[in-house]
Amino acid sequence: MIGEQGFDVFTNPGPTLGYMPITTYKRDKELEKKLIGLAKQALAEKLPCYEFVAIEWVTGHRCAGWVYNITFRAHGADAPEGKSFQARVYAGIVDVQVKFGRPKVVKT
Repeated sequence: MIGEQGFDVFTNPGPTLGYMPITTYKRDKELEKKLIGLAKQALAEKLPCYEFVAIEWVTGHRCAGWVYNITFRAHGADAPEGKSFQARVYAGIVDVQVKFGRPKVVKT
């Protein structure tokens, strides 16, 4: 998989499908709030038995809006201590679409 489908990209440029790390949310509270909302939306739509805890890592690329790959912690009955999840969310100019939500892919 190229760049783990864009989730674990740490440098740019490279064979990363145009994804770049987004770390500005750590000091931009408005962006942080937006990303948390997108992660919560992904959980509600794709993994409703989990509750959001915290963002771990974000990558993204511009298009007609942004496509965000959000890696985050969430907890549920099967993981009270929490575990990592990944969501790809398109935050367009007009709409938001959760492309997928899943437990974090771990290379074996």
